[in-house]
Amino acid sequence: MRQISSDVTDLERRLTGRDLRLEGVLRVATTDTLASSILPRHLAAFRVRYPDIVVELAVGNLPVDLVRHDVDAAIRPMAGPSETLIGRRVSAVAFAIYAAQGAETRPWLVPDDTLAGTVAGRWVRAYVDPSEIAARADSLLSLRDLAIAGAGRTILPCYLGDVVPERLVRLGEPLPDAVSELWLLMHADLSRTARVRAFNTFMAGALAGERDLLEGRRDRSSRSR
Repeated sequence: MRQISSDVTDLERRLTGRDLRLEGVLRVATTDTLASSILPRHLAAFRVRYPDIVVELAVGNLPVDLVRHDVDAAIRPMAGPSETLIGRRVSAVAFAIYAAQGAETRPWLVPDDTLAGTVAGRWVRAYVDPSEIAARADSLLSLRDLAIAGAGRTILPCYLGDVVPERLVRLGEPLPDAVSELWLLMHADLSRTARVRAFNTFMAGALAGERDLLEGRRDRSSRSR
């Protein structure tokens, strides 16, 4: 049965890959941090360019299975694609420490065990004394909101922390040992699907324009949007 299921999935991908129409549903996976910061305006612009493509956004911090066609494309911070996927590296993703004004020396707000394998989770294990931790959360977005409320300091990707300079202070430069990469991903069998190819090309260009923000270099006076 497992072999039959695999064969059916392969056939489905190949048939989908022959779809040359710029229309239909496009399932895209991404993280909550990207979905709440830089992606919405680019998704809106994609909709204007391709009004017959309906984007279904799957937001979550756990990896999705492009091989089994759970989604058509993904935009995720990660180390790189597996050999079964086609990927475009958009940029590096920088991380830094943030706090609300006046809360710079308060205890730490850190990712919980579900994010232990992430860049932020690994950095916290290496550098934060457990006795200085005030709170944990399973979402960097939640940690940012706690920091904005003055609950303490936290590590965030610069694209999440730098877009609210009126509410968070960046404490120093991006951390040299906390760096990820942003990738656009699709399965090789879907590379001929018009809507997937159009999305990949459009987002590669749009997100390249965000490289300074993603890599923590943008002038801070221009980060509020």
